[in-house]
Amino acid sequence: MLPGVDPTGLRSGAGTPARARRGLFSKRIACNREEKAKERGNGCAKKQDLESEFMKEAVTIIVIRKGHAYLAPRLKISDNFGKLGFPGGKREQNDADPTKAAARELAEEMGLTVSAGDLEYVGESEFRTQDFGHYRTRAYVLRLPDGLQPKNMEPEKHGPWIPIPIPEIHDMPDDKLLPGTKEFLKAAVA
Repeated sequence: MLPGVDPTGLRSGAGTPARARRGLFSKRIACNREEKAKERGNGCAKKQDLESEFMKEAVTIIVIRKGHAYLAPRLKISDNFGKLGFPGGKREQNDADPTKAAARELAEEMGLTVSAGDLEYVGESEFRTQDFGHYRTRAYVLRLPDGLQPKNMEPEKHGPWIPIPIPEIHDMPDDKLLPGTKEFLKAAVA
């Protein structure tokens, strides 16, 4: 982390007006590649370098019904393209807590309306990927009642939701699944 910069992006310093503090921070993240190498000693860094230092929060939801878990292939071009994964995403600023983020993600991705109380906390893990940076992912399980059918609400992001028998998921090669899929599933069915 840069000296004098807190995770909110504001330079610490008593008596410095907020606009000036934001301006100093913006100047630091605006450096280009050539300047980075020679000015690193003066505190110059690219925005992505600063963002990678801060852990982001994400949620994933293991949706289970009758011994099957729902997975969908990722379609966005990234290091996760084609990999199967549970619904989920990053926690937004307006999400009061991670369970609210999980409920929102289920509505956005699967068209399921659930309350935070319908979700059971499974655990959390940290992941670092080249495309998305450093994340702390909290996992929840939703035991889907009969009559509710997940829909693909974001076909530009992932393929259809496929109910796959849980033992088959455990036997899949790791490179076919998003990071943490097997570990979260194992904890969800324990």
